Amino acid sequence: MSTDVESQSSNDRFILTRVGEQTLVFAATLVLEIVMVERFALLPLPFYDPMVLGVIHHQGSVVPLVSLRRVLGAPEVLLLENLTAVRLSSLSPELMGAGLVVDQVLGSAAPDQLSLPPDPETP
Repeated sequence: MSTDVESQSSNDRFILTRVGEQTLVFAATLVLEIVMVERFALLPLPFYDPMVLGVIHHQGSVVPLVSLRRVLGAPEVLLLENLTAVRLSSLSPELMGAGLVVDQVLGSAAPDQLSLPPDPETP
């Protein structure tokens, strides 16, 4: 099951997720889709960096899944039966098509709904 995010007006939206105690915000233009993955569909890659959980076959593509818990140094937990991955669009060329595994998708928000730190370049 996946939710197509690019079809929405995403120029001014953000996708909010949670990994451990941290809330991560993705510009919606960087998100191709949110993918729910059953753990049994994950093919582990034991000789790769431990941050790469493995790959899945999704809609005719091989999609690598990266653990944001491991990237961020959050405490490890057992893998759930169903994983949630934020799959990145072509606007993120280094990670295009990869799925970033998060604990939870919290929803979406407009810029005025976020409490972002001030831009350091603004006087």
